[in-house]
Parts: sequence; structure tokens; C-alpha cells
Amino acid sequence: RFPEWSPQRHMFMDAPQRQAVRDLLGLATAVGGIMVMPKLWCFCDRYWNALSKCRNPHVMGMGLPFNCPMDSLYLTDRWNDKKVKFREHTFLSNPHMPAEVRANRVTLTVARKGEQARPHGPDAVELPYGTPMADVGRLVRQSHPQFRVLEVANADLRRLCRWLGSAPA
Repeated sequence: RFPEWSPQRHMFMDAPQRQAVRDLLGLATAVGGIMVMPKLWCFCDRYWNALSKCRNPHVMGMGLPFNCPMDSLYLTDRWNDKKVKFREHTFLSNPHMPAEVRANRVTLTVARKGEQARPHGPDAVELPYGTPMADVGRLVRQSHPQFRVLEVANADLRRLCRWLGSAPA
């Protein structure tokens, strides 16, 4: 739709990433947890000098899109000032991650609209379409009271009701 070097291409690709981060942050807040950032992708470099075709002119051979650090897309100092609870996307793969955290991982899926939710498995929970984010923590804890990590794919995340309370809130 846009040339490879176009800032519009970057913004068009980044919009769904930002929606996912917003929804993940909402879910993490609703369950009383800490969001682990998804892996982020960029079509434009963030460089505090003149860019050439959306790239740092010293690394023109870099393929696009590229895995970019969080601070290429977000002002992490502002997140820290606001006390946003987050971890970088490699956090769970760190070899120093305690075994009890890895062992208490639950995959959350959400049924498609009009379909019934499947029964919970030993490390999986499926919730009905449109379940409010505010109810997710309680519902997951009913079958997995010791869970420490809740994994959710973007498609499932989008099937939850994002609004935590009244429309003005």
C-alpha cells in the first residue's frame, strides 16, 4: 500500500501493535499483573538526525521490517514516571526466570462470537466471547488459582470486552 521507505507504512503497521499493547496493558491492570511487552516491529528507524528513506543513513542495508526496541516506539521514561507496570518482551525467556513462574503458565483463549467456550485444560482457559477484562483474573483463578503467567494471543485479546467500567471511566 505504501513504499517500503514511507513513514505512512510504518504508522499503518504500528497501529495494530499499539492497539495490542493498549489491550494487554488493560488486561494486565485488570488481573493485577504486569504486562510483558510483545515483540515490536518497525519500518522506520528512530534516529536523532537526518533519516534517509526512513533509515539511519549508516545502516542502509538493514532489512525491513526489523525487530525494534520499545524505546523506538514509546517514551519509556514517561511510562516509568507514570509507574506503568511492564517488562520487555524477552523477560519470560530469561534463564534467571524462577521455575515456579514458568510452571504456572496458563494460555487464555476466548471463544469466537456465537460459539461456546471449551472446557478448561490443565494449562489453558477458554472464556466466552465478550468477557469483560475485569472478570478475567477471577475466572482464570477459579480453575488455576496459582497461575503466574497468563499468555494470550492478539486475536483472543480482541474478543474480550476492553471496557473495565462505565463509558466515562
